[in-house]
Amino acid sequence: MRRNGLLGVVAVIGIAVVVVAVAASRWAPTIPADAASTVVATTGLTGPISPDVTDDTMGQGPTPNAQECLPSIDRPAGPMSLCYEAVRLADADALADYYRLRVHGTFGGDTGSGVRWAVVRARLLGSPSNDVFTAEPDGDYEGVCPREDPLPGSGEPVDETENTLCRATRTQAGDGPEPWSHQVAWTCTGCLIPDHWDRDIWLTEMVAVPAGTLPTWEILADLGS
Repeated sequence: MRRNGLLGVVAVIGIAVVVVAVAASRWAPTIPADAASTVVATTGLTGPISPDVTDDTMGQGPTPNAQECLPSIDRPAGPMSLCYEAVRLADADALADYYRLRVHGTFGGDTGSGVRWAVVRARLLGSPSNDVFTAEPDGDYEGVCPREDPLPGSGEPVDETENTLCRATRTQAGDGPEPWSHQVAWTCTGCLIPDHWDRDIWLTEMVAVPAGTLPTWEILADLGS
């Protein structure tokens, strides 16, 4: 009887350990509601507005454009480093001009207590022409990273480098809280003890604006533990 009782206790303990382990593996941090409410950059495109693509201008790089690497965003959990590029895309639309914004960078690393969540968002100030607005990545990803493909017709090579954003993590990408904004939110599922991986994060937006005008984006970002 004693042996059977002992086996029962061991079984109960084993089940409890499994239940706790499963619960811990599914635990995810809560991103604060006001995360990424601080603007870390505002784009400022410069350069002459080049004419639409014609036989005479074929092959010329369209302007204007802008690019900048931002000061490190330092939090107790760790740092985030971001850069952006905003460029005009070649088009032959007499009524609209097309622009692409790309925000990319890394977060985490050796310093800080360890990052459990990170958010990057870009919002267009004003409205796009004819509601032309697309953004990537889009959707929810569990443990597998979305590959960063070039936008159709951009002529850019595919980046085949492994994206480290999604090691044992969840990435939710989609509309931001403001009109004409896009957001990538990363959380580390099961990270009761935060790790110190150096991870990548990125997003792109493509918009149309009335011909002869320039778009302006605000970039917002934050991270924590």
